Amino acid sequence: MDALVIKRPESMNCAARRLRVLGAVQGVGFRPYIYRLAQQYGLVGWVLNDGEGVFIHVEGCLQQLHAFTQAIEPNQPVLARVREVRVVQEHMLAQPAYASFGIVSSVGVGRKETVVPADSHVCEDCLVEMFSSVDRRYRYPFINCTNCGPRFSLIRALPYDRTQTTMTGFAMCAHCLREYEDPGDRRFHAQPNACPACGPQLTLTGPTGDVEQGDAAVATVIEALAAGKIVAIKSIGGFHLAANARDGAAVDLLRRRKRRDAKPFAIMTATLESARRYVQCDAHEGEFAVLARPAHRAASQAAARVTDSDCTWQSEFGRDAGISTASLSFAAGPSTPGLGDDQRQCVRASDRLPQ
Repeated sequence: MDALVIKRPESMNCAARRLRVLGAVQGVGFRPYIYRLAQQYGLVGWVLNDGEGVFIHVEGCLQQLHAFTQAIEPNQPVLARVREVRVVQEHMLAQPAYASFGIVSSVGVGRKETVVPADSHVCEDCLVEMFSSVDRRYRYPFINCTNCGPRFSLIRALPYDRTQTTMTGFAMCAHCLREYEDPGDRRFHAQPNACPACGPQLTLTGPTGDVEQGDAAVATVIEALAAGKIVAIKSIGGFHLAANARDGAAVDLLRRRKRRDAKPFAIMTATLESARRYVQCDAHEGEFAVLARPAHRAASQAAARVTDSDCTWQSEFGRDAGISTASLSFAAGPSTPGLGDDQRQCVRASDRLPQ
């Protein structure tokens, strides 16, 4: 158990309470959140994941127990979606049975009805680290924390723990393990936590096998895009087919190979500012940085066409803001945007914004 020493509550009006939290509450930093919330209210006990969601046992004075319970849903982590907080048991205590609060091992028995969390776009904190030359995760395409990164794509079984994901084969280095065990760190109990020293590596594979790794792979892909080639980027949840959006021949080739003569592609740019060079954003541009960060619609600007083959007959097309840092690695490199086909993220011009 990861224990945080907290002063025992006074025995007067002391009680034990067990709570069941239902919804999208696994893989979203919910246990670390409950850990910190218990610390805030001076409570002791434990929290765990099980097949139904998150289960909490807390002990302390009744007033603090009530305040703790009421605070769970309003202050939930950004990726969480709490459906219900239910008190399943409560009884008075002469003295608390625990001296601290901790995160305990998950329980895999019983019903498995919890919501599997969706993959999430990279958060702003991780982006700052990724593009900081002094950070140990500089340009690491698989950067993540409790607030972002892959979830659904990694999970093999529930409850959600590292051993139940595809990350089980990557043992954390000493630096990552310290972050994982530190309640004050945003990677506290982040199951996909990794870095260049201990995590997955980016690899460019050609017809004859592995060609390049790491930054060399990114540089080679950028050169290939500039030369009019089509690149398949294995992103979160599937493959992203990319071509240089300023190269009409490359776009036409992608259309022929995909047999996609009319359906619009999405344009991937590293930032919203760079997108404004090619499109005139509509009144909803404030939604572009929303949680899911999918492809979104933008009204085309005739004076800033991307390619004749893709824009002359369209009034609207989508911008892919890059749900994965692997995609962002390439989007941030070329001086021209990439035109991508990610069937899970791209939308028709007439479609509503994805939920």
